Amino acid sequence: MKIIHSCDSCLFYHPDNSECRRSPPVRLPRRFAEDATPESRTRDEELLWGWPSVLGSDWCGEYYE
Repeated sequence: MKIIHSCDSCLFYHPDNSECRRSPPVRLPRRFAEDATPESRTRDEELLWGWPSVLGSDWCGEYYE
């Protein structure tokens, strides 16, 4: 039987904010309200950086105990 490890038991998974910290922070996509139109969106010149959000059931292949 093959054991598949998931993020929820990985050393790099932070369950308090569902982040994977296996790699350095990455540039994150901007999030807008679903009803936003191009005219109502404001341009934010600052880059958004952080760790990717993952589910505890995700798996990336770089699992560490």
